[in-house]
Amino acid sequence: MDIKQLFTEYAVKYGLRIIAAVLILFIGFKMVNVLTNAIRKKKKLHLKDETTYKFILNILSISLKVVVFIITASIVGIPSASLVALLGSVGVAVGLALQGGLSNLAGGAMLVFFRPYAIGDYIVVGSQEGAVSDIGIFYTTLISMENRKIVIPNSLVIGNSVKN
Repeated sequence: MDIKQLFTEYAVKYGLRIIAAVLILFIGFKMVNVLTNAIRKKKKLHLKDETTYKFILNILSISLKVVVFIITASIVGIPSASLVALLGSVGVAVGLALQGGLSNLAGGAMLVFFRPYAIGDYIVVGSQEGAVSDIGIFYTTLISMENRKIVIPNSLVIGNSVKN
């Protein structure tokens, strides 16, 4: 068996898998976007609190995209158990490297579930004050009286007193 024939054989065998994986990845991500946009547009499904609604939609979108990625990797031939173990170890490493970010994430979850304030409220956090325009996963965004955008990490919001 010569090299040209071997290369052709591998290209046919793995090339089709790679093309299928790219198509599934593309179609899967498009479907996730269509699904989350459809949920976002449905008025019946809106929760009373817009912040909780956006938070849940973001988590849903990220989770579905991870599932699509795992399915795509298994089509290429990567065992899904190995991929999940790899994602877990990468998650631990990233978690240790980004402890501040994770405290912001935990702060965002606490803000969403305990709701000390809502979008539109005027609050004072430490020396910063303004109207809440967004409560994200990692940051809370305020608009000051001078129409300036103030971005505060959620861990600082949870760690400081908040005047509402």
